[in-house]
Amino acid sequence: MMGPKWTLTVGVLAIGLSWAAQGQGELTLRPKALADRVTVKEVQNPTAAVWREAPAFRLHLNRTPPLHSDGPRDDGARPTATVRLLRRANGEAFVRLEWTDASSQEAEAGARVPDVGAEHVYQQHTRGASQFADAACIMVPQQRAPVSPGPSITMGDKTNPVDLYYWRAGVGFQVLRAAGLSTVTDTNSAGLGGAARVRTGWTVVFAIGKAPAQTPITFAIWDGAKQHRDGIKYFSLWCEVG
Repeated sequence: MMGPKWTLTVGVLAIGLSWAAQGQGELTLRPKALADRVTVKEVQNPTAAVWREAPAFRLHLNRTPPLHSDGPRDDGARPTATVRLLRRANGEAFVRLEWTDASSQEAEAGARVPDVGAEHVYQQHTRGASQFADAACIMVPQQRAPVSPGPSITMGDKTNPVDLYYWRAGVGFQVLRAAGLSTVTDTNSAGLGGAARVRTGWTVVFAIGKAPAQTPITFAIWDGAKQHRDGIKYFSLWCEVG
């Protein structure tokens, strides 16, 4: 069983890192110019008319290899995901990510269990331990511009750290940073964006700061109904802002 897992992991890394050698991503995402008169509040609305003016690009999503033998398996299904970009003259960019998801899984606030010594209390140390929320994330290098060599697709590296714009259903937005696996830190910034549950799934808008042409960008989606969490997710390879 270890053979296929190792081969798949190496393959993903090799393809992801090929961005640095080729100088381009798997897909070029060309933004629509955003007029200064359009307010941030309007852009944050995923259903705003301004988004219909931006071209839609379909993502090719992969599934991470299994992390544990008893973890959720890849059922072969993939959501249909599209991306639209808007960018102001000053380089400030907004990304609208839309994907199909048959069910809505939102995070619930943790409930405190009173420690009264009753036996039933100690049988439920954590409530909802097998429930997971839908989520999405956009990863871009902290150095916004053409980068050579490009950052590692596995959360960046020390030479090329990354910014992570993360949204979780029922919780909201966070801006995180990383410089490799197990290095994620919270910037204590709530992030800007908006989310809407639509008939076919989710539509989320992220404000990602300045993103000039040839900035690498990649996407991740978690399906809570399939027990996705942490490294168990769908992801794209490196794309490129046009």
